[in-house]
Amino acid sequence: MLSVDFHTHILSGIDDGSPSLDESLEMIYQLMEQGIKTIFLTPHFNPQKNFPDVFLAERTAALQALMEKLNQLRNAPQLLAGAEVYFSPGMSRWEKLADLALGNTGYILIEMPDCRWSDRMLRELELIYLERKLIPVIAHVERYLSTNGTRTFFDELLDMPVLLQVNASFINEKRTRRQAYKLLKTSSVHLIGSDCHGASWRVPNIGQARKLITEDLTQDVIAHLLDMENAVLNGCNIFVK
Repeated sequence: MLSVDFHTHILSGIDDGSPSLDESLEMIYQLMEQGIKTIFLTPHFNPQKNFPDVFLAERTAALQALMEKLNQLRNAPQLLAGAEVYFSPGMSRWEKLADLALGNTGYILIEMPDCRWSDRMLRELELIYLERKLIPVIAHVERYLSTNGTRTFFDELLDMPVLLQVNASFINEKRTRRQAYKLLKTSSVHLIGSDCHGASWRVPNIGQARKLITEDLTQDVIAHLLDMENAVLNGCNIFVK
């Protein structure tokens, strides 16, 4: 069950994640030991700090270097390129937006600002879907609960054409686990990622979350997460009836 990590910073030398190829390989080994078979590589992209063409070229070079190392590894996981795209007004009109999506899935991981979200910001997310036919995935949505509230916030998001990703740490940490379970039980969470940044700091930790979900939650919760996982991997648009 749950064999995909949807949010990682494993590519080396491209953002604040892995500093070296050796560390990237160690992070992959850790995820393999946790049963992960598909890894989305999602380095930060911020249009205020980088140009899309430059970022895409850097990502391609980092991925090629990593793949050369992985070719020597048996049973290596599938690696899919993506990005954690920082939200910007008007981003639905970016020429290169689709190139930042999660592989060829039609889904795109978006990091929202740490503030109360305006109606205009939510409308921009809708335009990404309506105008560009890409489905936004809100990265580590648990981070925004303190500024946006919980129930009303989730009710509004769940009525939109977006998916919600939480970090494994939200489930793993005792202080937030109860809240995480409540959201999981109500199908308010769709995807899980480790958001790992290193082999010894902000490490891959999705295995613990998988274990807790399996031991503590129902088959309905697990089935929902598996359905969402498979929908993204297969590029299915779950909002088309």
